[in-house]
Amino acid sequence: MTRKDVWLWMCEHPECFDGEPDALLALCECEIREHAAEDAWGRARRVVERRHRAWKDRRAAHASPGYVACEVCSRLAEDLSHMAPTVEEGAEASFLDDDLRTALEPEALREMKDWIREIASLEEQRQWREIVRFTRHRGRAIAIEQHLGFDTDWRSTRDYARTAAMVTRILSEDYARHMAFH
Repeated sequence: MTRKDVWLWMCEHPECFDGEPDALLALCECEIREHAAEDAWGRARRVVERRHRAWKDRRAAHASPGYVACEVCSRLAEDLSHMAPTVEEGAEASFLDDDLRTALEPEALREMKDWIREIASLEEQRQWREIVRFTRHRGRAIAIEQHLGFDTDWRSTRDYARTAAMVTRILSEDYARHMAFH
């Protein structure tokens, strides 16, 4: 169902919602995209937090900390690229805030569910590609920001797991900032 189909249905059924169809649809689209973006970054944050817990208490061989930062981000980005989210059927109402759900009768929500799911799905996919891109390139920036060297002599290297835990903690904070932005 397209936006135009929903708009036409709304024009034929004004008793099923409060407000003007154009304004209501614009608000719905904005809310759906915002919630879908938050969901995507939140899902990615949960993935990186699981990785952080896995690295936190482990010990591993020493490695160049700058290399570890780049490798952890690159591998995580690769893993995330295979974990693209999907919008579950029945989750449509969760993409709208309480005020919008109140403005729509249950019949209107039923009529709009495919449209809502399509917009949410497209936005989550767009955000997920951004998450993968961001993660892939973040390792080098973390290395620079944290002054992590790329030297490989014994005095310059650190425990791989400790560096990986630090990198995943930083990524989790980055993802939280992106969630708050949306």
